[in-house]
Amino acid sequence: MSRRLKYLFIIIYIIVGLLMVSLAVVPWQIKSQSSGWISQNTSRTLKMERVLFNPFNMTVVIDGLDLSEQDSEKTFLSFGRLTLSISYRSLANLALIFDHCSLIDPFINLELLGQQEFNFSDFTRIAMAEPEMAGEPETDGERPFLFSVNNIRITGGSLDFTDRTSEKNSRHTIREFALSIPFIGNVPRLTDEYVQPELRFLLNGAEILADGKTLPFHESMKTSLALSLENVDLSYYAYRSPAPLPIELPSGWLDGDVELFYRVVSGEMPEFFVSGNILLSDLDIRESGGEQLLQLPELNMELAESSLSDLDIRVESLEVRQPKLSISRDRTGLLNVAKLGGQQDGGKSEERSDDTEQRDVTRALPLLKAKSITLIDGQVHFRDDFVVGGFQETFQEIDLQLAHLSTHPGELADIDFSLQTVRQFEASLTGQVGLAPLQGDLALSLDGFDLLPHYPYVAAMLTKAPAGKVSFVSDISFGPEVSLQLQGMTLALEQVHIPFTDEDNFSLAELIVDDGRFDLDTLRLDIEEIRVSNGDLSVRRHEDGSFSPLAVLRADDIEEKQADPADAEPLLLELPWREKSVVVDMAHAEVLLNNLNIVDFGLAFKDESLLKQPQVEISRLDVELRNLSYPQSHQSPFEIQLSVAPQGQITSTGTVAHSPVKVEAKTVVEALSLTKLNDFLPEEVRTSLKDGQLYLDLDVTAEQ
Repeated sequence: MSRRLKYLFIIIYIIVGLLMVSLAVVPWQIKSQSSGWISQNTSRTLKMERVLFNPFNMTVVIDGLDLSEQDSEKTFLSFGRLTLSISYRSLANLALIFDHCSLIDPFINLELLGQQEFNFSDFTRIAMAEPEMAGEPETDGERPFLFSVNNIRITGGSLDFTDRTSEKNSRHTIREFALSIPFIGNVPRLTDEYVQPELRFLLNGAEILADGKTLPFHESMKTSLALSLENVDLSYYAYRSPAPLPIELPSGWLDGDVELFYRVVSGEMPEFFVSGNILLSDLDIRESGGEQLLQLPELNMELAESSLSDLDIRVESLEVRQPKLSISRDRTGLLNVAKLGGQQDGGKSEERSDDTEQRDVTRALPLLKAKSITLIDGQVHFRDDFVVGGFQETFQEIDLQLAHLSTHPGELADIDFSLQTVRQFEASLTGQVGLAPLQGDLALSLDGFDLLPHYPYVAAMLTKAPAGKVSFVSDISFGPEVSLQLQGMTLALEQVHIPFTDEDNFSLAELIVDDGRFDLDTLRLDIEEIRVSNGDLSVRRHEDGSFSPLAVLRADDIEEKQADPADAEPLLLELPWREKSVVVDMAHAEVLLNNLNIVDFGLAFKDESLLKQPQVEISRLDVELRNLSYPQSHQSPFEIQLSVAPQGQITSTGTVAHSPVKVEAKTVVEALSLTKLNDFLPEEVRTSLKDGQLYLDLDVTAEQ
């Protein structure tokens, strides 16, 4: 016998010997390792009648498994036989592939011992106590774990569920449970034969059956399974959830007709699809303390054929009717919805980078196409206990219509949104939005925003509550190439009243900012016209030299207000739709105003720092200014008219520039009462004017 042939026989003998040894070692390892882990980590016992391993067809058989309850010999889980057949293709595909898996006569005994406390909660606590795997972050090119489990079959299954929390220890049973699944996995390869899909069982004696079918073709297969859900009580299952829930669910019902199917083609990745109709009704979600969170009378979704394997969801229609959402912020600044995610502190957030490095603004978006999304007559109640005095608002008649919403790149959706509040504030938003990348061309309208109820949000800066109504209209554009642009902007303030002290205040019938344009990238604001009409301002200088309007500002806020905005440090804005942070440097800001008109404005001034406490009253002030700009300076034409009590008139026309200061004006003074000057004369002057009027015609030129 040649030496080479001798070595070949030795290798064959070794392989056969190892295979023969594995006949005993593998079953022994399965029994000892699993039983040892159970006894070490739980107070249960695990028994197996027999474990077989056939290395020639790579099959593992476990007979007569029995897992006991905690500190008891009563059975928690058992089965008659489990068979797992591993395919030799696992080596060729570098994946875990099972040709078939069968489970005969499985039994599970479930008991609800308390709210979210089950007879298997010891296992969930062990799982939750396991430290998370740190590992390296996943990259796009990282190879996923490949697996394929074929021909899954469960027969003769049973389940007993006992609710120990109910007065009568209510009991539910599942008998004759049968489930057949042709394929689960992500390996692009077909096996030779497949089982017919099936789901059948008796629930408390009532038969539940899902129809399934397999359509084999040349090197391909399509398997479908139709499920029908009727009056599924979500509150029942929420109360019996094995893991703690951050919410309470007093009521909620689920109905639906869903079709699940696989499509497998040899040489391609398997695909898993779902379609159907889902109806949620009478949903009542509350916080853990019982406070109202969400009431949803009806949600109806029609799901088109959607790929779960590719996470590509297609929604034909989604309709939500009359939802009521309650949002609140506690005294620490924490929103109730944030508590659902486990956040425990308010106002704290992770530090964000202050650089302008590129960010991925489209990551983590699953693929979605929704032909129609409709929200009808929604309501949101908001309560804020974080601000001094608290605040409450109810948004009602919330309507939303979205058409062709998509996360596929470059696709835009039509949006039509509107709401109003109990304080008669109305808002609407129409236009187009895109999600990948985030972008929008929208028309925004805000009408009747009442300043007075929102005083708690400025109470830290203002000692008195301002009153008035604000309205705003603008076209808004934003996206990857445009940070923010406003076009056709109109801002209106009406019935404004700001009290300084008990005696002095500012009031204004109307202020209109018309046809404004703003570009965040260039920091340029263009305004066609500002109109101010029917205003009154009363001001006094106190004995200490301070002016009454400053009384409306908190003392610690006055110094900050005196800072020049142009001297402020550049601000970095992280906009969700921009890859880089936007630098906002007010030193480069530019403002252009074509027309400023002030009509019928009254002024009253009293100087209490002087002995005679003189006062001046301007019964009417009219101002017109044109071609104003900042920081660049131009010669801006102006015209000013003042009516000074009792009969005086002052008119001034000319041009003015601010940097450097230069004024050229022609001023005419008529019938200005001289007796009004007596109170302004110094104490040392012992002369007083008894009567007289001043008439004056001046040409004035002044420059810095």
